[in-house]
This record gives sequence, structure tokens and C-alpha cells, in this order.
Amino acid sequence: MAYRIAVASSDGISIDLHFGEADHFLIYEVEGTEYGLTEDRRYVPEDHTDPASTSGHRQEGGGCTGGGGCHGAYHEARISSVSDCRCIICRKIGGDMQKALERKGISSYDVDCSVEEALQKIVSYIYRTDNHISLKDIHIRKQ
Repeated sequence: MAYRIAVASSDGISIDLHFGEADHFLIYEVEGTEYGLTEDRRYVPEDHTDPASTSGHRQEGGGCTGGGGCHGAYHEARISSVSDCRCIICRKIGGDMQKALERKGISSYDVDCSVEEALQKIVSYIYRTDNHISLKDIHIRKQ
């Protein structure tokens, strides 16, 4: 069964963006142990005033300013942008965001390596766990 992986990378070579700072995600389609880049998905955060905040709290450029409570809306918007993905690969991800993704059934991996290395390892791991097989029995191929 095919699935998607979202990758936070500024250059398509290294995993160098934190989940919260990424303005786009590279979307890879995975079938079995084969994968290929299918989309460069832009994330454009909406500026908004938090009605629950008395300080006129605004979200600007993907982050919150003003010390209020727009984190819920921020999390939902960011998660919505990758809601069709099985997992997210990024340089770092905050604990609150990680928990919010998990509630939606989306795994997250914060890694320090190349896109290629991360995809090979994670695709292999998912394939093995989905099919209950050992590492020596599979071969990963890039499309």
C-alpha cells in the first residue's frame, strides 16, 4: 500500500529545517521499498489574531508573537499541510507538535543526515514493520 513522507529540507539534499520553520515540504510517494519525489508542497501560514488573547496576539511567518495562545491554531494549520502523509522527517520538532502529529496518526522523525539516508532508513524500517520481515531480506531502490 502506497503512502507519503514529508521531508523538511531547504535544498533537497540534507535534512536541515525544523518542522516549525519549514515553508515547504518535499513529498515522497512510497510503494513497498521504492520511493520518489512527487511534490514540493508550500506551507503558507495564515496571519491571524487570536480571539482568545487580550493582547492582540498575532501569528506571523509561521511563529507566534505576543505571548498569547495561538499554538492550537498554529499546530492545526501546520499539521493540516501534511495530513495526507504517514510520517514527517525534519531536523528537529517540538514535543507539543510531535504529540499533535501522533494524535493524527502521523509519525515524526528528527534526524541529522541527508535526505537520501533518512529515506532509505525510514522506508526500510516501515517496510519491515509492516511486513514483519528482517533487514537482510529487503533491498531499497530509489525510483
